[in-house]
Amino acid sequence: MKKLLAVLFVLGLLGAGVIAWLAFLPNVGGDEAYSIRLPEGEFDEMLDSLEAAGALQSRARMETFGQLTGWADQVKEGHYVIEPGMGNWAVLDKIRKGLRDTNRITIPPGTRPERLGPVHQTQLGTDSTQDARL
Repeated sequence: MKKLLAVLFVLGLLGAGVIAWLAFLPNVGGDEAYSIRLPEGEFDEMLDSLEAAGALQSRARMETFGQLTGWADQVKEGHYVIEPGMGNWAVLDKIRKGLRDTNRITIPPGTRPERLGPVHQTQLGTDSTQDARL
């Protein structure tokens, strides 16, 4: 009986170690923050955007953590700043809660809405028809 308890204890420690490794160890590399516009859609598309920006060290770890926690189904589109050293927990928690970062833009006086649409579309990823209604 004592051997069984010892084996279960060791397996529990290993499981806790794997979960901590998936959740909290840094998965965002680099020296500077990544400013990323995540598209509306599936979790795989979000991972593609993070990977294309060079933000992820391991896509598989992020994907596994997202599936295990169920957070993969809760990601929200928008503009996010991903800091170096963030773990999977921090990145997915920010994205699933929709804690978007702001983009500062300057609109010169006298600029017509028709001219703003194409600029906003490239810089902010917005639909230029929405700008014309403002």
